[in-house]
Amino acid sequence: MTNETRASIEEVVADAREHRRYGVVRGGASDASVPADAARAFGLEPDAATHEVVDAAQARALLSSLLRVDLAYLVELMERERADRLAADFVDRVGPDATFFTNGNDPTAPVSKGYPCATSATLDAGILAVTATGSACLWVEDED
Repeated sequence: MTNETRASIEEVVADAREHRRYGVVRGGASDASVPADAARAFGLEPDAATHEVVDAAQARALLSSLLRVDLAYLVELMERERADRLAADFVDRVGPDATFFTNGNDPTAPVSKGYPCATSATLDAGILAVTATGSACLWVEDED
């Protein structure tokens, strides 16, 4: 992962922090290229953060949902267009060779499945992307 790629990912995360009205947005870019080390680099519990592997399209859709709505009450926190753009930007900037991990929570899924929290928050979810040369994270936390 080049310095330019890392900087562009940091910009996406900063934009997400600025425009998601509530909760905590964590993430950025790291040199860690092993999933457990990448999770730790972003303050995530490794087993929970790498609970499930998703493809790029699933990562994009999940991130858009997570940025757009509150995990506890499904209240809209960000306009759909902005959430879609940020999610696409994050996935595209990480690159096609990334493996995308999540803890499995999708707040807009018709049936909620139990999932492990990767932070100390009541509710959290996000995407941890790992490549051979680094990692990136975009993760949200909400309280019930």
